[in-house]
Amino acid sequence: MFKNFRVPSTRSHGGILIRLCLPLGMLALSQASALMVIPSASAAQAECDCKDIKALQAELRNATRLQQAFRNKITELRKMGKAESTIALKQFAEGEARRGLEPVPGYKGPSEVDYHPWGRDLYDPTGTKHSAQKLCSMSSSAAVTLDAAVAASACPGIGRALRAHEAVHLIFCVTIGFFPYEEMHAADRAQEEVEAYAAQIKVLREILDSLKPKCKSYQATGQYLRLAISGVICDLEKPFTLKGKSMLDFTFRFTPTSSNAGSVAISMSGYGGTGEGSGTYTIAGIETDNPRMTVTATYTGRFPPGSAMGSGPLQIDLAPLETSECDQQ
Repeated sequence: MFKNFRVPSTRSHGGILIRLCLPLGMLALSQASALMVIPSASAAQAECDCKDIKALQAELRNATRLQQAFRNKITELRKMGKAESTIALKQFAEGEARRGLEPVPGYKGPSEVDYHPWGRDLYDPTGTKHSAQKLCSMSSSAAVTLDAAVAASACPGIGRALRAHEAVHLIFCVTIGFFPYEEMHAADRAQEEVEAYAAQIKVLREILDSLKPKCKSYQATGQYLRLAISGVICDLEKPFTLKGKSMLDFTFRFTPTSSNAGSVAISMSGYGGTGEGSGTYTIAGIETDNPRMTVTATYTGRFPPGSAMGSGPLQIDLAPLETSECDQQ
């Protein structure tokens, strides 16, 4: 998904060329207040979950490609005059910068979000007495587009990353002033985009890092007396099933209550009989590459001419899955 910006039409105020690049660290100090200015409809919603990883990864790859594209353009733009560089950046943003971008799974929202300051639409902005905060705030139409992109995102965390990107533009404008912002050289606009994508990338990476411990796929193996258990777990927060084999065929159906605990229902059959059982499970070492699941359950089998009961803790080792079985989950 291409979250692009449009280069504004230039206005002449003495032919001033502004070449100012504010460090991201400085911008980050004001980001929280700026995000309050950019409306958010999903602040109370949860972030993202394991099912959103592919969309998050695609968003991250696109943002990284765009950041590098704008970074690579700065030197070339710096050699041009202001008017020429503005045209060149606009053409670049609408064409070459888009190359190599990939579709984001499930996204059907706006293809770009344009940071359009409110003050740009005033009939005579030079005579206004509005504050920089007001002049630099997003116009109503731009805010609607941003909200639409956030709403169409796979999860609220991606929307938060988009808002972080747009907040950098707003902070930049407020910090240097609306009129200097409007007169920026295109090389500085490209640098501004680099900073904005850095903020977006930071949020996306933080979300992906937070999901890593609970969103791994595993090969499960365990042994309990003569019972051998195996199977694949694609998501520890979604129901999963493991199979067991001894003289009888066992099925273990796990229902998570969190990424490291839940309940289990057991069924078995063979030799003309059936059985069932239930219990709970916990997973230790989930932050490592080799967690271990402990199942505590009891079960009863009914076979002619009587029945049999079993119980006891069952240990199941989880190893990172190295095959593609979970790719389509």
